[in-house]
Amino acid sequence: MFGKLIKYDLKSMAKTMIPLWISVLILGGVFSIQIFIKRPDVFNIFIVILFALFTAIFVMNVIFVIQRFWHGLLKEEGYLMFTLPVSERMLIISKAVSALMISIGSMVVYLLVAYMIVRGAVGSDWNEMVNRMMQEFEPEISVMVQWGAYGIALSILELLATIYHAYAAMAIGHLSNRYALPCAFVAYIGLSMVMGFATSWIDYFSMEYPVEGMILLLITVCEILVYHIVTEVILTKKLNLE
Repeated sequence: MFGKLIKYDLKSMAKTMIPLWISVLILGGVFSIQIFIKRPDVFNIFIVILFALFTAIFVMNVIFVIQRFWHGLLKEEGYLMFTLPVSERMLIISKAVSALMISIGSMVVYLLVAYMIVRGAVGSDWNEMVNRMMQEFEPEISVMVQWGAYGIALSILELLATIYHAYAAMAIGHLSNRYALPCAFVAYIGLSMVMGFATSWIDYFSMEYPVEGMILLLITVCEILVYHIVTEVILTKKLNLE
């Protein structure tokens, strides 16, 4: 059932996101070719269109993260969702996982387009540039791999924390049925301030790797757990779909 919940949300979001992703990738490939053959007369047009599509992907991503949780669990659709043979915890996690997967998909598309543009700009010197960089950074390659893996893990966790932050704020806002959206916005800001205050005592710059990295990861995991607990308690004890 958990897999079916994720599949249901992914299918709903993919209908809009996949065409946007494909459009950006195609345009990025064409733009890369134009850079490679040095057609500066069309650069501005492509940059404007790419920026518009990037913005559209970001906006739709945010809308889907909010909409699938708000309408799926806090509005009319919630009547159906809460009759399914799954716990509130599984409902929340399925929403978060599907939102995370779509968000990661958007990030991958951004990176692929950036790669195509850089590859087009470098042109035939790409292999030479890569080999030169590998030779130059070879002594630090193991450290770079470790930092790269850490960066990916931290980025995914921070993305998940951002999603859960929105879920907790919406759940809190829903406690006020009449002013749910304004209260959710205020709750989002309030949670940001509380979390910021809770971590303000940590001086990251005085730490050294890997201590700094492990503390950042631990703090992000704690944020996710706090946001999840807040959301689950409200959906379990205080939810009112009237």
